[in-house]
Amino acid sequence: MKPRGRRHLYALDLTAALALTAVYVSFVRLTADDGQPAYSGPFWLGCLVAAAVGLPVAVRRRWPLAVLGIVLAALAAASL
Repeated sequence: MKPRGRRHLYALDLTAALALTAVYVSFVRLTADDGQPAYSGPFWLGCLVAAAVGLPVAVRRRWPLAVLGIVLAALAAASL
């Protein structure tokens, strides 16, 4: 049996990164209809934080510790 390599795993990670980024961008557009405070900052900043959280997932197999640090810093910024 011939080994398949890791290309399919990198493609899966890229798909997951794009989906996760899209989910976080949708959080930026939420309204305050459910009693929670709405995001009142600029849209571009919300997209930047969403990209900083979601896109590094695409390279997590190659540089796992660097991705962990970037994602944790972006999540801390999103919490502020």
